[in-house]
Amino acid sequence: MTASWPDPNPRTSQSFAEDSPVGDRWQNRLKKLLYPILLPIRTRFAGLRGAVDCLRPPIFSDFRGSEFDYVVSRLGKSRIETGTILIQGVGRQREFRFWAPYSPKRLVGVDLMPEPNSKHTSDVETACVAADLAELPFAGDTFDGVASINTWEHVQRPEATLAEARRVARSGGWLLATFGPLYGTFGGDHFSDLRGGLEHGYNHLLLDSNTYAEFVDHMTIQGIDVVDGSPKDGRLYIDLDLFSHLGWRDYHRMFSAALHLDLFTTHLGAESVKFRDQFPKKWSALLEKGYAEEDLLVSTVVVLGRFKSTPARPAVARSTLS
Repeated sequence: MTASWPDPNPRTSQSFAEDSPVGDRWQNRLKKLLYPILLPIRTRFAGLRGAVDCLRPPIFSDFRGSEFDYVVSRLGKSRIETGTILIQGVGRQREFRFWAPYSPKRLVGVDLMPEPNSKHTSDVETACVAADLAELPFAGDTFDGVASINTWEHVQRPEATLAEARRVARSGGWLLATFGPLYGTFGGDHFSDLRGGLEHGYNHLLLDSNTYAEFVDHMTIQGIDVVDGSPKDGRLYIDLDLFSHLGWRDYHRMFSAALHLDLFTTHLGAESVKFRDQFPKKWSALLEKGYAEEDLLVSTVVVLGRFKSTPARPAVARSTLS
């Protein structure tokens, strides 16, 4: 029997990098005092109801990179300015505008399917390359830092991608990333919650493959999810399975093996908590499927660290930046 789905909601996803404030704001000063205490607590007790209930003030509840500006300030402008930065998953090149105020020497964006962005204007030199992040067309020791916003949840070969980032980074090079929602949490497919609202935010985990495909087809909106016959955004991610499917513990093991971590923190999704409280039967169904509560609630990961040194490897012929 065909399921009865609601009419799709024509909402679109808003990238954190689209209009994120940059600079030493008063919020950064407050975060600098509070986050070193509260972020480890959030990571340790993610998923416990008591921790969720006591960590829901507005300053901590936004799951999409709510402290990214703080992390950048913690990295320090001196480590950014005059350096060459690799931007992973640059997409529409919004991140160029975000990093430009910190005066890097050059920004080089890489994306599997980069899109032009005529709105980007800056004195910083930029370049955009179409390539797989797991097979970068650059020589080793090219970049001072590697950065990304909302990219790692879409990386299909995360271990290879991290190895490539370490290869092209100079000695002492850094990595900074904030990403989510992870696939195993609310809206992890970047589609179900946008089209179906709160009740359908975990459909990618709850539904069997055939029913989920039916749901996606029903909720697809021409002109938003499909433009000129080509899938866009969430629909494209689903069609190509552009998800890493890793949980936050998997990311922690991977990044701690490659980086001297200055910061690794997880964020609890506010919508995940609402779903749990408003749809207890569906929440129980998720738990019965074997999903751990903290994995269902942990929506975003933020990483800051310096690459560990690696043994010398045979040189591989690669192009250099022109």
